[in-house]
Amino acid sequence: MKGGQILSGSHRVRTAVFEAALDLGQHRGRVSSRVDQEFLKPCLIRKEAPLEMEWNGGILKQGSWIVPKGAKDQYWAMKTLAAMTDPKRQAANAEILGYSGMHLDSNQYVAEKIRPLLPLYPDNLKKQLWLDQKWWTINGAEIGERWNKWMLSKA
Repeated sequence: MKGGQILSGSHRVRTAVFEAALDLGQHRGRVSSRVDQEFLKPCLIRKEAPLEMEWNGGILKQGSWIVPKGAKDQYWAMKTLAAMTDPKRQAANAEILGYSGMHLDSNQYVAEKIRPLLPLYPDNLKKQLWLDQKWWTINGAEIGERWNKWMLSKA
């Protein structure tokens, strides 16, 4: 983080997080980032880098997996989804990658030391908000157009 600016864009965030981990100067390892913090910061924090997680204002988005009707090998697709959504498997991924599992029960299988670094940890969850999927479905195209026009006017 240079001069207190907020960084965005995944390359700049990655760079900022790694610079922050090495920077022992004025900002003492503080950096503002976005989605990449879920992966990079927990990895660095576990290695005792001088970083902390901040969850205020985080935005959560619902995800889903489907098997289309009539898809080839539906049985195996469902078996794969069952394995992928198993809370213990999701906990193992969370410990390695720093991403919460989609199954809220996965938190109980994550090591206690790692739980506070995850977005779906109950204390962190309280500080975040859910993206309004219905609103974005209705208004997303128009907002995207407005955003692009505004960005182009700044160029």
